[in-house]
Amino acid sequence: IYTVQILRRMCITLVCCQVLRMISFLVTTLPGASRQCRYTVPDGLTSAEMLNGPAPNEGNPSGYAPPTNLYDILFRFDCTNGCGDLMFSSHTIFTMTFVCIVFKYFDFKFLKFIMALAQIAIVPFILAARKHYSVDVFTALYLTPLVFEILWTRRPDRDTSIDLAKYYGIRFYLAQESHDSFSYVVSVWGREFSVDRDELPIDISQGRYHVKGLALPWGKGGERTTASIV
Repeated sequence: IYTVQILRRMCITLVCCQVLRMISFLVTTLPGASRQCRYTVPDGLTSAEMLNGPAPNEGNPSGYAPPTNLYDILFRFDCTNGCGDLMFSSHTIFTMTFVCIVFKYFDFKFLKFIMALAQIAIVPFILAARKHYSVDVFTALYLTPLVFEILWTRRPDRDTSIDLAKYYGIRFYLAQESHDSFSYVVSVWGREFSVDRDELPIDISQGRYHVKGLALPWGKGGERTTASIV
């Protein structure tokens, strides 16, 4: 269930960032940096002709293929020869989302260090490949964590015991193993599994819960009895 929470957080962050990106590059016009976007001025073309009329087609590079109709604008996908989708960097959106996920959900300092180092190292490669300008990458570097934190504030994870029971049917129980021994059990769609304390939802592990029937009687014949954690 925690994997699902992470994937859910990743997906909503990527969707929101990509929607903002589509709005951004539709209203922001930058000259393409890739080779298929760079115009070569034909010999004999004067500056006056360049300023006063459309540029001759013979100066266009071989890979230049702008959309010509509404269908091309809405439905044609060309991930290698695009020229207008620059502001802001989709490459950096994905990498920064992974960095935010690692820093939010994982408590491994070495992994956080590796992710931060990889994010720093990938920036010059994006620029060297002429996929984006530095302003595209820089904007994505601060915008992606900003969107991630706003979504975290407005739509927090459903990771408490109450939310897990309400939305996913997953319930936690306190099980009496012996007269003075207790353990935790999780019921997932009719099946029960033992869980360690560090695998419990945060409201249970920090003691912010109420146990129905805490004074559990020890069952006849030594069988285990359980009480629902709410």
